[in-house]
Amino acid sequence: MTALLEIQDLSLDFETEDGTAKVLDRVSLTIDEGEAFGLVGETGCGKTVTALSILRLLPGTARIRGGAVRLAGEDLLAKSEEEMNRRIRGRWVSMIFQDPATSLNPLYTAGYQVADVIMEHEGLTREEADRRVLGLFRQVGLPDPERIARSYPHELSGGMQQRVMVSMALACQPKLLIADEPTTAVDVTIQAQILELLRGLKQDLGLSILLITHNLGIVAELCDRVGIMYAGTVAEVAPVRELFRAPKHPYTQALLRALPRTDARGHALEAIGGMVPSLYTPPPGCRYHPRCEFAMATCAHRRPALLEHAAGHLTSCLLYEGVTE
Repeated sequence: MTALLEIQDLSLDFETEDGTAKVLDRVSLTIDEGEAFGLVGETGCGKTVTALSILRLLPGTARIRGGAVRLAGEDLLAKSEEEMNRRIRGRWVSMIFQDPATSLNPLYTAGYQVADVIMEHEGLTREEADRRVLGLFRQVGLPDPERIARSYPHELSGGMQQRVMVSMALACQPKLLIADEPTTAVDVTIQAQILELLRGLKQDLGLSILLITHNLGIVAELCDRVGIMYAGTVAEVAPVRELFRAPKHPYTQALLRALPRTDARGHALEAIGGMVPSLYTPPPGCRYHPRCEFAMATCAHRRPALLEHAAGHLTSCLLYEGVTE
């Protein structure tokens, strides 16, 4: 398959009053055309920052130390802000944020906000944009699109708000849709509907999807491949079935052992010992080594590379580089 998005050795810091936080350290991943890629990890591991780096929506305190972000071969880090606004954001890449209630403007109707995006990027008249909005609302399964277009965000349920956000993201037919915890603010019934909607859009429109989540169950439902992040680094990348069948990185193995399973009733869940390291003073070498049950002396000063150790299965661990001590 052809790679749509390539992130290569992306390193990023945040300058704060408390010092420099090394938020991303040589993050690398690719997303193919028409692929759903899940990015999983604990809160604060760098998932959302990675996504915001693609769109260049980083705060002023962020500093990119190195690396590249390429979309269809174009270097996004070299683009001007005007080009990102006019040509990339919305048209090539769109993003659904975690909480639709805080992402939608309470002062404007749902239809007005989606139409505004269409008018800004495609130069349509208000009447033409309004017609497009109704079509989008039908496409994402919103009942009574005319009424919802006239409604303010507070008049809609959480599931309806999230579908409006999906409509806004799809308004200019992007190639890549970033969904940042799209089911966090909704109940399990609506969660299933949102996942089914994303699956249908992927199949019908050929969308590439970057799904950011901490829920491996959602990844198993929707994604083709998955990347596991830990403390600003990529620990493992693999096809979803392969990751669940044969996880390689010690962190991934521990993470899966901590999940409740229907075939392991009566057994206590395992906890990962230790604490997530501070990004202000991350441990040298492998960032996971202070918590790793297989840690060797070398792990404390040598950072493992993300290498392919099986077909399509990449792991960042010295165990697979032949290091024994």
